[in-house]
Amino acid sequence: MRKHARVRITTRSPQEKERLAALEDALSRDRVSFDTERSMDDGKDVWMLDESLEGPLSREQILARLRSAGFEHTVVWEKVSRGRKPDYQPGDLVRIKLEAPGTYGYGRILIADSPSIFIEFFRFVGQGKTIPPKFDDSDWLARIWCGDVGITKLKTWKVVGKLPMAQMFSMPLFWTKSPLDGKLYLRKDPLDSTSQVLTSQEEIDRIRAQPASLFGYKAAELYLGAQLRKDGLL
Repeated sequence: MRKHARVRITTRSPQEKERLAALEDALSRDRVSFDTERSMDDGKDVWMLDESLEGPLSREQILARLRSAGFEHTVVWEKVSRGRKPDYQPGDLVRIKLEAPGTYGYGRILIADSPSIFIEFFRFVGQGKTIPPKFDDSDWLARIWCGDVGITKLKTWKVVGKLPMAQMFSMPLFWTKSPLDGKLYLRKDPLDSTSQVLTSQEEIDRIRAQPASLFGYKAAELYLGAQLRKDGLL
């Protein structure tokens, strides 16, 4: 059994958010990377020190850096079994229940890297559990990294078919907004701030850059709904 740490961090002011962003950047410069998300319930930042953790520091050393910086936080340690591989793979078509009763969105898994997936969402809203139309590779609405618990644990995301993938697909660029100066930046890797370059909202829209975040499954559902509403489909 391995232990993963889920760290919920409280920031009570814009200044504390800036200090947390500076700490994350410092860890990145030390070649430490791990998945993060924002809790939709209480707005707390969450560090997921799980299989996504890479770099020279252990979970305990990262937590020590967080404590020494004086951040209020709670840690939940989870035992994780080296069990069988998850029941999904690239090319799987996933049906996702939306907030509006009886409506569903659809996505295709592009990269399977449990406990995370890189998924593209389509411009389609299904009424009831109807069979969706044949999607074209150009029909995607958004491409994001998100957790896989909607498929593996909660079973609210259902694999409903297979959608063959092109031999190669191009990863999008990812955008982020600096909490320090409010400027927008582009990244090739959503977790790598070392190579980011300044951008604008116009460029983000033109090249279809995607948010540099790892979404929890619920945040991914809300993001999909927001994008469908933006396109007038909900």
